[in-house]
Amino acid sequence: VVRCRRAWPRLPRCSERTEDLRYWYAMTFREELDMLKCQLVEHAERVHKFVVMEATVDHSGAPKPLVLEEHWAEFAPWHDKIEYIVADWLPDWPPTFWAREQTQRDIGMPYLVGSAADDDIVIVSDVDEFIPPPVLLGANPDPCLGLVQKLRFAAADWDSRAPGVTPV
Repeated sequence: VVRCRRAWPRLPRCSERTEDLRYWYAMTFREELDMLKCQLVEHAERVHKFVVMEATVDHSGAPKPLVLEEHWAEFAPWHDKIEYIVADWLPDWPPTFWAREQTQRDIGMPYLVGSAADDDIVIVSDVDEFIPPPVLLGANPDPCLGLVQKLRFAAADWDSRAPGVTPV
């Protein structure tokens, strides 16, 4: 899932390279420890690096603890797979949830630009947006690919009654 925005450069088409093609999974994180563990268990074999971006304030602007930092020892089996990036500021202006969320999502971009190859696959998502392993393993996207998922509220088995699907 690559979200193309002005802050994210347009990725080139994948080359013929398949043997050493690397996946980078960048995700926002608040306090979803179990979901992060699920992502790591599901995808650690295929994903080169998980870029986990956590902020020191929530999207409403209220201060919050760095939950992953507090629980870092629990993730010892994956320390070599995780690049933990702290967003120690989110914008006060415009004072919106969406501006803070976007800034938190974009905070990992300098790391990705400096680390990922031009024809690597970069997935940008929230930690609670799961990509089934067969989809991830078979991905050979155009420059900008979007996946869709069922909309679920509060629990994985509570499907929305809203028609259609929502982009990941």
